[in-house]
Amino acid sequence: MRKIGFVVDSTFCLSEEFVKEQNIQVVPLNIIIDEKTYRDNIDISLYEVIDASHAGKKVTTSQPSPLLYEEAYQALLDKGYQQVICMTISSTLSGTYQSAVIGAEEFEGKNKVFVHDSLTTTAEAELLLNVAIELADQGKTVTEILERIKEVKKTSGILMSIKDLDSLFRGGRLSKIQAIIGNLLHIKPIVEYWQGKTALIDKKRTDQKVFEYFIDYIEKKIEGVKGKLKVFVTHINALERAQQLKEALMVKFPQALVKVVKEVTPVLAIHVSYGGVALGWVVD
Repeated sequence: MRKIGFVVDSTFCLSEEFVKEQNIQVVPLNIIIDEKTYRDNIDISLYEVIDASHAGKKVTTSQPSPLLYEEAYQALLDKGYQQVICMTISSTLSGTYQSAVIGAEEFEGKNKVFVHDSLTTTAEAELLLNVAIELADQGKTVTEILERIKEVKKTSGILMSIKDLDSLFRGGRLSKIQAIIGNLLHIKPIVEYWQGKTALIDKKRTDQKVFEYFIDYIEKKIEGVKGKLKVFVTHINALERAQQLKEALMVKFPQALVKVVKEVTPVLAIHVSYGGVALGWVVD
């Protein structure tokens, strides 16, 4: 068994098989629908959350309690891990990082628990976790692992293609008139999440144009960067669209590792809605 164990939150969207295989502790965020609280990806499905949002119900989210993090750290230490790395959803998206830090106070000064703000989520977060686990398996120290993660993060990122503009309207990023006009024209927004900041960066009419934009964008971001490109594609009830994106990526980057991974969790689905696809990439 490696010396370092890992804690993440539910927005990393890990498969049950991977969690079990790597002995990862997953701390769920919370979803609140009409004042009733559900644990992300445990008590409620992403489809139930999106349907509730479409039905006009009040849907919000909240971070896990620090106690849940403290219990997760202790569980790994009790299993024999000497140290624990906790990676969280970006602090610009959630207060989860702060909860993880408070949960680690019990272990302060003991060189046991280290909390890292990933400045990302979903597919990119999963890729960064994979990098960290591979380094831990090689016997690297916590310092070496976190320094490498920070270096890889400089050229990694997330791009999302939302199927329509309704989710942006519900999130307050567009007026109702803009959303209606955009949907009538079948505009597909492209959203960037880069270094902890979200931005609507372009709009395309067809999936082909969206995929071409994704490929050009990644190509520019990784120009001159040494290492193997790894891309994870995720989606919400859009497996065919995700597979098409994967195929387009493999044609352009034949040496890359490209996978369609698990759908996003309910917490993230609120902001993307049905038909959305996203990809995260790293070069390592």
